[in-house]
Amino acid sequence: MAEYVVVGGGIAATQAAETIRRLRKRDAITLVAEEERPFYLRPLLADFVAGRIEEARLWRDFEATAAAQNITVIAGSRASGIDR
Repeated sequence: MAEYVVVGGGIAATQAAETIRRLRKRDAITLVAEEERPFYLRPLLADFVAGRIEEARLWRDFEATAAAQNITVIAGSRASGIDR
C-alpha cells in the first residue's frame, strides 16, 4: 500500500487528492493545508470582495468529500517537510 501526501488547500490540491483516490482505492492519502479553512474557490474571491457574489459561493465542502473518500485532512498546519 502506498502513502500520498498532498500539500496545499486550493483546487489543484483537492482535485489531486480526489484523483489519487479514484485511481488508488486503498492507498493512504493525507492533504495538508496551512489555512484553517482552506477549501475556498480562490478565483471567486475578487467577485466576493467586489460584492458581486455572496460568501456562501466561495466555500467548497471538501471536508465532507474527504471524509467520504477516506482522505485525511490536516488543516491549519504548515508543511515544512516530509520525513519518511
